[in-house]
Amino acid sequence: MSSQTLPTGTVSGGSDGSRTFPVRDVPRLERACDEPSEAADPTTETESQSVSAELAHLRRENEELRRALSEARQQRQDVIDRYERLLDRAQAEASADSASVSHQSADGSSDSLAQRVADEFGSRWTAFRRRCRQWIHAPNL
Repeated sequence: MSSQTLPTGTVSGGSDGSRTFPVRDVPRLERACDEPSEAADPTTETESQSVSAELAHLRRENEELRRALSEARQQRQDVIDRYERLLDRAQAEASADSASVSHQSADGSSDSLAQRVADEFGSRWTAFRRRCRQWIHAPNL
């Protein structure tokens, strides 16, 4: 025995557009089937072709931009690599120059004329001062 106040989960067939189940509109469904589809419409077909052409154009442009970006990245990396090579070369030359300058200064053969004259004058002057001190401090004077 079912209660008249509790829902049973079934819907009576007498529903005429209640909020749970709206009445079907049969003429609307028949009309939708009888009308030709939009794809058969010449204006829609032309629009579809123009959209696909635009899509193809955008894809080509996108690919060209990707190539240009890749080339720009490669060029930037080439510049960085070249800069690093030049920097390494400059540092190697600087360290080689400092090693050769210290070696050449000890040797004295590669110094400029002015530097050699100054070095010679300095060493002679030092020798002269030593002799003068020895002469002044000599006990037999």
